Amino acid sequence: MNMAERTEKMKKYILMNNIVIAIQIILVILSVVFNFLFDDIAVFTTVFIHTAIFVLYNSVAENIIDFSYLRKKYAKICSETHYLQHIRLKMRMYKAAKTKKDTVSEKLIIQSAVKIIIAVSNILMLFLLISFE
Repeated sequence: MNMAERTEKMKKYILMNNIVIAIQIILVILSVVFNFLFDDIAVFTTVFIHTAIFVLYNSVAENIIDFSYLRKKYAKICSETHYLQHIRLKMRMYKAAKTKKDTVSEKLIIQSAVKIIIAVSNILMLFLLISFE
């Protein structure tokens, strides 16, 4: 599969990422609402479902996006950056995509960061909401 075919495939992943982000936002809102309407079990269940969706989706989709597309497209940046510096690697890929005007890679990297921020904020919010009861 050449890079043009991979880019077309990644456009489908952009749509799927948008759907997953929307589901994540809905689950965050539900967990806050359930905190005030129901007991801690409902909140924990909502956060557990959110975390499960996040982990399962990212274990499949992010590996495909990261290893079969981004790391092959930006192989030089990957070889220059140590593999343990994941955040720095993503930032360098994003800057390279921005300079090349590669909107597909830009969106994929931004969506990855947004999904992680939403998941972490939901878990932190769980601790804050339950501790104030």
